[in-house]
This record gives sequence, C-alpha cells and structure tokens, in this order.
Amino acid sequence: MIRAKEFITIREAHVLLGCSDGHIRNLVDKARKGKTAYPIPFLDLDGVTVFPLAKLLEWAERPKLKKRAAS
Repeated sequence: MIRAKEFITIREAHVLLGCSDGHIRNLVDKARKGKTAYPIPFLDLDGVTVFPLAKLLEWAERPKLKKRAAS
C-alpha cells in the first residue's frame, strides 16, 4: 500500500526504510537546520511532514559518506 502513494507519512517512511520513527524525525530536523550533506527529501504541509516517495527511495539508495570523528 505504501508504494502505491505519491507522498508518505513519517510512520510509513520508518516502516519502509526499516528504522525508527525517531530516526526519521532526527533526519528531518537535521535537514531543516542544514546540518547534513545528504538531506532527507520532505515537504512541510502546514506542520504535517510528508515525503515524496520516489525522491525518498532515490535518497535512500544513494551512498552516503560518513564523517570521521576527530582523533
């Protein structure tokens, strides 16, 4: 059912991606604050966060470089 929709909710995104609801919310928060090189694609519809499914899947499949901790 999720893949039949053009936009999905936070709950649907965390199920689709196999991570926690809190992790998705953290990714959105980092994207809003510009604190990530690979921001999760989302839309804010008057306070309701949704994700364009096609863009979210493209984002999830793209390799992401991790920052190394300072020694």
